[in-house]
Amino acid sequence: MSIIDSIKTIVEQHRSAAQPAAFFPATVMNTNPLEVNVDQRFTLTADFLIVLEHCKTFAPGDRLLLLRDDGGQQFVILGRMV
Repeated sequence: MSIIDSIKTIVEQHRSAAQPAAFFPATVMNTNPLEVNVDQRFTLTADFLIVLEHCKTFAPGDRLLLLRDDGGQQFVILGRMV
């Protein structure tokens, strides 16, 4: 294996391990404290959510669109889906 092939392999492994930003549908499960269920896979609490000023009021059952940050540690609530 040449050095170039080794570098390509390393880059491909790094890209597959990274969690780039992505959009996710979510459903509000609870408002106090805020909890949302993401794509029926996992539930996030307020500690992991960034709420923008224009979407501060939610009701259980509201469908939201979330943006996961690069790395997957925080989710920005972009707004409600209709």
